[in-house]
Amino acid sequence: MGRLSRKVSLQFFLFVVLVLIFIGVFTFLSFVRASKEEYTSYLEAKKQDVYSWFIEYKKSLRDNLEFFLENGRLLPEVKLLVEYKPDNIAVFKDEVNLSESYENLLSEFGNTFYAFHGELLYFYQVDYSGRKFLLASKVDKSLIDALSSSLGKDTLVFLYKNGLYIVPEDFKELEIYPTMVKNLYDDSSERPVNYVAVRSWLDQLLFGSKYLVDRVELVGANVYILQSEKLLSIFQKRFAYLMLAVTMFVLLFSFTFSATLNSYISRALKNIIEGFESIKQGKFEKVKIKSRDELQLIAQELNKTMEFIKDTLEKLKLSNEQLKEASIIAQQANKMKSEFLANMSHEMRTPMNAVLGFTELLMAEEDNPEKRKYLSTIYKSGEHLLNLINDVLDLSKIESGKLETFKVPYSPRELLKNLVETYIPLASSKELHLAYNIDEAIPEYLLGDELRIRQILTNLISNAIKFTETGYVTIRAINGETTIDYIVKDTGIGISEKDFKRIFEPFTQLDGTMSRKYGGTGLGLTITKRLVELLEGELFIKSSPGKGTEITIRLKKEIPSVVSNIPTESDKSSSLMLLLITQDTELLENLGSTFSRHGMKYRYTDDLDLAKLLLNNQEFSFVLLDGDSYVGELKGFLEKLKIPFLILSERRDIDQIFGEFTVAKPISEDRLINKIYSTIQKAEKFVPKKAKILIVEDNEANRLLFKKMLEKMGHEVKVVENGKIAVEIMGKEKFDMVFMDMQMPIMDGYTATRKLRKKGIETPIIALTAHTLRGDEEKALIAGCDGYLGKPVKRKDLLDAVRKFLDLKKNEEIGNEENPDIEDASSAFNGRVEVFAKKMGLSMEEALTMFKEYGKFIEERIEFIQKKIKEEDFESLAIEGHSLKGSGSMYSVEEVSKLGLSIEKSAKEQQIDELHSQLKALIKLKRKIWG
Repeated sequence: MGRLSRKVSLQFFLFVVLVLIFIGVFTFLSFVRASKEEYTSYLEAKKQDVYSWFIEYKKSLRDNLEFFLENGRLLPEVKLLVEYKPDNIAVFKDEVNLSESYENLLSEFGNTFYAFHGELLYFYQVDYSGRKFLLASKVDKSLIDALSSSLGKDTLVFLYKNGLYIVPEDFKELEIYPTMVKNLYDDSSERPVNYVAVRSWLDQLLFGSKYLVDRVELVGANVYILQSEKLLSIFQKRFAYLMLAVTMFVLLFSFTFSATLNSYISRALKNIIEGFESIKQGKFEKVKIKSRDELQLIAQELNKTMEFIKDTLEKLKLSNEQLKEASIIAQQANKMKSEFLANMSHEMRTPMNAVLGFTELLMAEEDNPEKRKYLSTIYKSGEHLLNLINDVLDLSKIESGKLETFKVPYSPRELLKNLVETYIPLASSKELHLAYNIDEAIPEYLLGDELRIRQILTNLISNAIKFTETGYVTIRAINGETTIDYIVKDTGIGISEKDFKRIFEPFTQLDGTMSRKYGGTGLGLTITKRLVELLEGELFIKSSPGKGTEITIRLKKEIPSVVSNIPTESDKSSSLMLLLITQDTELLENLGSTFSRHGMKYRYTDDLDLAKLLLNNQEFSFVLLDGDSYVGELKGFLEKLKIPFLILSERRDIDQIFGEFTVAKPISEDRLINKIYSTIQKAEKFVPKKAKILIVEDNEANRLLFKKMLEKMGHEVKVVENGKIAVEIMGKEKFDMVFMDMQMPIMDGYTATRKLRKKGIETPIIALTAHTLRGDEEKALIAGCDGYLGKPVKRKDLLDAVRKFLDLKKNEEIGNEENPDIEDASSAFNGRVEVFAKKMGLSMEEALTMFKEYGKFIEERIEFIQKKIKEEDFESLAIEGHSLKGSGSMYSVEEVSKLGLSIEKSAKEQQIDELHSQLKALIKLKRKIWG
């Protein structure tokens, strides 16, 4: 009971103290406010006194002038006296020695204060009896002392002009610092300003000398006035003593009251124990007491406890909301980090375009093997850096939610075939066996994001080869009822089960030695796992140290309803396949790197007998032979060769025998590639067109790079730096094609393309951009672009785009002729079925059935086109032409594709006569192939 009584006593004590504090603070603040208002009014009067003093000061200078004119003597404080007469200037006194001429003094310094060489001068212009004078008087401490004295003992002043302070001696005694006063006044928006001359923390708390500070501006100088609040300081001291005495009294009174109250409460509380027992029983009924004693206080405290619980719950709720806000802020910070990485990666891709591009150019022109090796190292390092940038960019896109998936029909057979062909050289260099196997039950076409699936499998195959020293790497595709499993298995170093989770964390490798030995950033598997999740798939891993690894990617099986417009992988990539025959490993390495950069597929062997076997069983477009390795066997081998070839040799006798089919070592990359293409083109009786090309690019390095690359092909190239100039120049000149950067100042590529299309200019436009999101490609195509290249643009990609679109224009011209030239050699029915079977991986029986069905399909399309031409339904005709263009490529009937392209174009331009001609050509083609 004693504890409760003491608590009540303490509460009473605190209550009394709080009341006293409130009364004291209220009284103190009221007095301070009234005092400050009084002092402020008093300070305003002192400001008027300063103005009066200044007027008297100027009057004294005028009296001094009058005294001088009457008696010829000047007082010492006048440092300069000049009279300005109409015809000359009279100088009576000059102790100032200013650099200004006397003619300028009047206009420069008339009626103003001027700080000169540590002294303050006041220049005063006086008109006296029709005469014009300029006086300069020195303003020193004595003058300001006199001003301060005239304002009273409770007022201090100092004068400031351009860093010069004129301060009375009183300031030193009172420890007042004019600089602090001025800074305080300048920094404060309040007028007047409170200033305390502080000697210690106690002074600052209570007893410091307090001043109200205001400022008077006098013709270029500032007079600061400090009005003492001495009476207020005295009051503060007395008030502090009074509050101390009252506090001591309250403490004594509370102690006496507590002792008495404690005895009373100890006896009385026994009567309410039963009330607390009800709380133990869980009734929790509020205690209601009408008496005016301690029992009522107990009831109030109990009720307050209930309120305390309520307040606690509210605080917990508020705390949870704050935690939620903190979580959102953390998520936003993480998103900002990802966006920053994406933007930085994007900005780094643009200069990488120039680095890789110019390195390619130098490699193409360099004959010296050693220098080519240096350049190759630079190029490989640049590509490695670009891959790292792409990894960071992909990860940041995934984390920021900007990576979208696009489902399109794709061929899993073509996908695995091309992945294996891509990695065979790398696997062979490590003497690894690389193979793939696809379940026969898997449909020919599936619906999915081919780009992301390719990226996933590329990461897994690359890792498998990297971490496998001996043995094999296999890729399998297994058909399930509702899923497709892609399985990558190797015989590499393996992973322990405890590390399965760690390998999928960003920037993580199992140990530092692995990072140094194998390289990489640790992002590949992280991106792979996130991409699988993005595709709503699953990833499974089986592995153990020293026994290899097996990773399974399980994706939902979706089959497209229409496949007529699906471009196969072979349509997308170069159809050129080379056979390289050499025993020189260094030459093999250099040429292999060259072919890879130019997108040329190749196989190599060092055995002529094996080469003959490869030529009999695989389709090659070209043979490149190292003549120095097979001097005596060349003639017999080449006599039976039926495809274009070139011989590399340093021997003059070989050059004399084989003439134009010989290329002397060493040869630059550019000359070799051009020689290969020209040899193939001669064999096909095709002469490439030299085009006039416009480059629209704001980056100067990229403009130069693209120009050099295209000019080396013999094209005429013009460059401009923004879309506005491009629109203007294309209105005056005709170009065969345009490469358009999408992000440029003044006018971007999207706007420029739309303007060109609106003007009716149909020149092929290829978009260039450092952004790599597929939404950007779609945006460029919607704007009117015909193609899309992501930076950094490789030489091969740029030249392929030129060849593709120039050849496309040529095909359009062929399609517009009344009787297209259809090659007799490829028109035979059986020959086409055989080509179709090989391309699609079908048996001859399956291919024959499908090819006949395609003939019936063409017949139906002819009837449909005839009907729509009569109705002049150009929209349906354009769609039909687009469909024919895709289906012809799939069934290896390129003539149908060309005619489909022509029909689509003519329908869009509503050229009815051209459509009739193209329909006749399609009917003729159908009869020639299918009968």
